[in-house]
Amino acid sequence: MLLFVPVLDAFAPLTSLVHVDFFNNTLLIPFFMGLNENVPPILPASIRQVGLGSISLLPQSQLPYPLLTQGGANDSITTINLSGNNYIQLTSTLLRASLSGIVTIVMEKCNIASIMPGAFKNLKSLVHLYLAKNAITSIAPHVFPPSLALLSIRQNPMNVDPNQQNQQPNQQFNLQDHFLDGMPNLEWLDMNYMQLGELKEGLPFAGAEQLVFLQMRGAGVTTIAPAAFANLNQLLMMDLGDNRGIRTLPPRFSEGLVKS
Repeated sequence: MLLFVPVLDAFAPLTSLVHVDFFNNTLLIPFFMGLNENVPPILPASIRQVGLGSISLLPQSQLPYPLLTQGGANDSITTINLSGNNYIQLTSTLLRASLSGIVTIVMEKCNIASIMPGAFKNLKSLVHLYLAKNAITSIAPHVFPPSLALLSIRQNPMNVDPNQQNQQPNQQFNLQDHFLDGMPNLEWLDMNYMQLGELKEGLPFAGAEQLVFLQMRGAGVTTIAPAAFANLNQLLMMDLGDNRGIRTLPPRFSEGLVKS
C-alpha cells in the first residue's frame, strides 16, 4: 500500500507572516522564477510586503512573477521593494496586471533611464512610488497612474555614487511643462537633491493642484519665475533649503500658495 506523503511548502505552516525580505539572495532567482523544474514557494495569505531588492544580476531584470502569483499571493501583497535591480526601461510588460493590487512600489537604484507611456497602466491601485537614484532625465505627462498620491524622484539622474547620501547629480533633470498632468490625487512630491535649474511660471506644476508637500532641498534651483507655484493652492509645506544658486525671490513668488 502506497502512503501519500504531502510535500510541505517552504512557508508552511506560517499563517501570520506579514513581511518577508530576500534582499541580495541572488541564488534564489531560479527557485522564484520556477526555472529548472523548481516550484516556487507559496507565500502565506497573510503576506503584505515583499522585499526583492538586489536579487538579479541580469542586464535587464525581470520580476519573479511565479513567486508573486503562486497560490494567489498577488491578491494579498500591497508593498513590493525592487531596489537595486536592473530595470533600465519601465514598460507595461514589466509591470503586469497581476500587480494591480499593489499600493507601494520601491524601485530605487535600478538604473531606470526611461519610463514608457502606459508603463503603469496595469497598476490601478498604486498610491506610493519611490524612484530615487535612477538615471531618469525627464518625465512625460500622463506617465503615472491617476491613483498616485506620493511620488519620489529625488537624486535623478544619478550618475554619482548612489551610496552617498544627499549627493546632487551633475546632469540636469529636464523639468517638462505639465509633467504632473494626469495625477489629480498627488499630494507629496519629493525632488530633493537634483539639478532643476529654472522654475518657470506656473508650468512645471500645472496639473498638481492637490499637492500638499513639495520637497526641493538641494535641487539645484537657480531661478524662480514669478507665480511659479501659482496653481498650488493646497500646498502646506515647501522645502527650498540648500539651493545656493537662488539669489532673489521674485514678485508674486507666493502667488497661489493660499494655505502655506
